[in-house]
Amino acid sequence: MRLKILGCSGSVISTESPASCYLLQSEGHRPIIMDIGNGAMGAIEDVVNPSECDIVLSHMHPDHAADMTSLVVWRRYSHLASDEPAKLYAPNYFSTRLGMWFSDHEGEIADLQDTFHICGWKVGEKVELNGFLIEPFPADHPGECYCLRFTEISTGATFAFSGDTGPCDGVLQAAQDVDCFLCEATWTTQPGLPPHMHLTGRQAGEIAQQAKVGRLLITHIPPWTDKDKVYQEVTSCCSAPAELVTPRSEYEW
Repeated sequence: MRLKILGCSGSVISTESPASCYLLQSEGHRPIIMDIGNGAMGAIEDVVNPSECDIVLSHMHPDHAADMTSLVVWRRYSHLASDEPAKLYAPNYFSTRLGMWFSDHEGEIADLQDTFHICGWKVGEKVELNGFLIEPFPADHPGECYCLRFTEISTGATFAFSGDTGPCDGVLQAAQDVDCFLCEATWTTQPGLPPHMHLTGRQAGEIAQQAKVGRLLITHIPPWTDKDKVYQEVTSCCSAPAELVTPRSEYEW
């Protein structure tokens, strides 16, 4: 299993990174684009032909899904486009939302079935995609949002992605005993943080510790959050190896 960080800035693009976007691949299979936030398309193009990937989305907020519009254009109109629709797993209203974005007239929904085969996540139902079994768990975040757990079929290696979430059973279940956990830590601990939204560095570390993960990768830190303080909070309560991800960093296990 191989993970490449393409974008890891939280909530908005930073001067250093696009918003959330990751490339996950099992050897011998098509890559999976996992989230595709603002500015991610250029980073994808730099490492792979976007037409040769399938897609999974944790939720529909722009910092996780905005560059789907660029991917549609690439897959439909570039000279590197594919005749085969890509497989895409996303929140259940995604097909309608994307169709609205690409409609030329108010009140109409564009038909994008020539570009994507879109399936909605169902809690409790695993899907097989490109060498992985993927299971969605409900996240604690506005809208229809998911934490995702991946099991590589050929090796049994495991990986979890928190998506965006506050502390909840779903993220604990997704991360339980995984080899590697990619987790957001948007905030440092402070009074007045809104509930049901994001994790602090301390909460991310506590979840990883409770779930007994093998390795913790921290992502989704906004430009206005102190990265060093996030890391200090994470490592103060998590005994697993932990690091803050950076664009173009790669991991294999």
